[in-house]
Amino acid sequence: MDLSQINTNPIIKFSNIITVYNVKKFLLYCLHILKAQTFNNFEAISINDGSCDNTLKILNQYKENNLRFIVITQGNQGQGTIKNEGIDLAKGKYILYIDLDDFIENNQ
Repeated sequence: MDLSQINTNPIIKFSNIITVYNVKKFLLYCLHILKAQTFNNFEAISINDGSCDNTLKILNQYKENNLRFIVITQGNQGQGTIKNEGIDLAKGKYILYIDLDDFIENNQ
């Protein structure tokens, strides 16, 4: 990817990068909190790092009706690699990493 193309979309203010690996127990809550945000100028990039539970299925079902949600899947490469991949894909002016034990208020 040409790095000059990153962060050029004026509509997307925040790129939320969510790294996931076998987290089906917590994933729906995290995705629901993001969807419920009152601030809509964001994208949510979920990167599945080779999960072997139903994580990928949940991600794919959730993105069907949510155009702001992007799902990438790959073999297990670890947090550092997938966070860097998220940066390469991000279109927002700001980048946030969201772990599944993070909580985001609806009006923030």
